Parts: sequence; C-alpha cells; structure tokens
Amino acid sequence: MYKKLEYSSDTGLVLVESDGKKGVVTTTNDVLIPCSFDQLIIRSKRLAEAKLNGKWGYVNPSSGELVIPCEYYAVFSCSDDLVKVMFDNGKTLLMNNYGKVVTNFDRYEDVDGLSFSGDV
Repeated sequence: MYKKLEYSSDTGLVLVESDGKKGVVTTTNDVLIPCSFDQLIIRSKRLAEAKLNGKWGYVNPSSGELVIPCEYYAVFSCSDDLVKVMFDNGKTLLMNNYGKVVTNFDRYEDVDGLSFSGDV
C-alpha cells in the first residue's frame, strides 16, 4: 500500500509514500492526495508545496485540489494566504492561495522572511 513518512499534529494529516511518490491521508487512512507527487511539504491545512516532474506548485492537502500548477522553478511560503513563485529566469510573482497573482516582485532581489522549496 504505502509507507507513512510523517504525521503533522498541526494539521492532523499524514504524509505517505508509494513507489517513490508522495501523497496525503487522514489518520483514518482516507486518501486526500493520491501518491502522485515527487515531493510534498505540508505547510498548513490549506497549502502544501508540491513537486512534479522537476517543477513546483501548491496543492490543498485537505481537499487534494491543485491550487497552483506545478510549473515553477521554486516556491516560497509567505503565509496561509500568500505564496511567492519563481520562474526559471528568476522572475517572481506573489499569489494568493487561489492562484491569483497579487503582485510582481521583479524589481526586488530578495524578500526576507519567506520559507523556500526549490532548486535555487
């Protein structure tokens, strides 16, 4: 079936793995996200960083909905409501947890206080 990797007491969700792919189940083993991602990092009940085929995006770990497609070079968690995404060319965008662009950070070299997942 799958191997349990990590339980998050903050979210009540369990990160699991099967055949090298990651997914999320409840403590009663109800599947929320099938084991289809290369990497998953659960940040909250509303956002998990997801890597698929070398690109990052966000999935809602409670519903399994892909909120922001896995098409970015790197992703940064700002809060439960905001994320920063980076393209291969270094250009960045701030998005809300529905995938809507909030602002463009092209003119900034660094934004302090952001948690990071990616290959930078």
